[in-house]
Order: sequence, then structure tokens, then C-alpha cells
Amino acid sequence: MCQERLAERAGLPWTYVGGIERGERNPALDNINRLARAMGVSLNELFGPFRSTLATRRRRAADH
Repeated sequence: MCQERLAERAGLPWTYVGGIERGERNPALDNINRLARAMGVSLNELFGPFRSTLATRRRRAADH
């Protein structure tokens, strides 16, 4: 899906979506949710691959 179509489905400016893709913007959770819904996935599906990484970071932070 192109940036313009994704942005349209999410109700966001395409320039904003492009900025996220290029790493120039850090989207708020609300906008991440809008993008996920526009792509037809849940936040759980979107962030699922990162769960083990996040859990490891939390444990390390708690240990220090």
C-alpha cells in the first residue's frame, strides 16, 4: 500500500506518514493505532514481534 493510500485510510497527512517511514517523526500511540487499523491489523499484531525485546529491556532496567 502506498503512503498516500495509507494516510488517507488513517485520516493522516501523507507527508506525516512519509516522515514516520523516513524516521523523521515519532508518532503518538493514537496515530500508531490509526495506522494499524488502516492496515487491517491490531496493535497486538503490530507490536507482537517486539514483545520479547521489550520484556528484556524492562528486566534489565529493573535490575539497575
